[in-house]
Formats: sequence, C-alpha cells, structure tokens
Amino acid sequence: MRELKLIFGSISLLVVLLGCKNSSSSDIIRADLLKEIKGFIKYSEENAGKYGKKVGDTNIYWVQFFEKDEKNVVVIMQQPFIHKSDLDGFVKINDNSVFFYYSDPDFVNASKLEKSLGDQFPDRNSIEAGLGYSAPNWAYYITDNGLEKFELGQ
Repeated sequence: MRELKLIFGSISLLVVLLGCKNSSSSDIIRADLLKEIKGFIKYSEENAGKYGKKVGDTNIYWVQFFEKDEKNVVVIMQQPFIHKSDLDGFVKINDNSVFFYYSDPDFVNASKLEKSLGDQFPDRNSIEAGLGYSAPNWAYYITDNGLEKFELGQ
C-alpha cells in the first residue's frame, strides 16, 4: 500500500510539473531582438578582456528602450550591476541574466519576465558598480522593417 501511495504521489508531482507553464525566452522576446541579444552575448564572451580586465567577469546584460532624435531605439549592453528602479524584469539565457528597462510591448512581453531579484545581483551602489569599465554596446533603431543597427554616438 505504501508503494502505491509513493507511485501515485510521484505521478501526481510529475503531472503538476509538466502542467506548469515554463516560458522560454522565445515566448517573451521577439525573435529578431532575441537573435541580437544572443549575438551580443556571444560577442561579449569572445571578446572578454579587450575592453578591460573585468569585462568578462560579468554575466549581466541590459536591454533598454528609449527615444533618440524622435526615433525609437533599443540598446543591448553589458554591465557589472543592475538598476532596480525602472526594471521591468529579467530572463536567463544560459548562464547570463538579461535585464529589461522601459520595454517596448512589441518586442518584450514584460508580464512574463522574472521579477524576483533577491540578493543575487549587485546594484549600482555595490563594489562591482565601481569597476569603471566601458564595454561596447549594440544600438538599433526600431523601424517598420525591424531592427536597424547604428553607432550610438551618431
């Protein structure tokens, strides 16, 4: 009888776990933006050290939406810390945490982003925030045809 209860309990747990909705990053982030984020992460990992000793030491990435010269823009960047204010949430992509700020609903379903930060990420007042490196960023104009890459200093 005990074995039957154990089997039934295990099957019930399996059904509950399989029934839970597990959103992947492709359910949350529009495909063209997700491709660029993954490309930026790969670029950052391959070029760690080019932009300062500590660049490769962080797995924190920001995706921030804003307006520049009356055009909608999204920027992907690497940072050693997060800003908790104006944060829409984050997703994990492999061992990396990607944080979203001022998300455009056409590109990010902010309601599906993870909101629980805990103490696992350094904030702007942390020692990590004082590292002072300037990592590259990738900037895009948001157009009717998708994302158009440009140099942010332009």
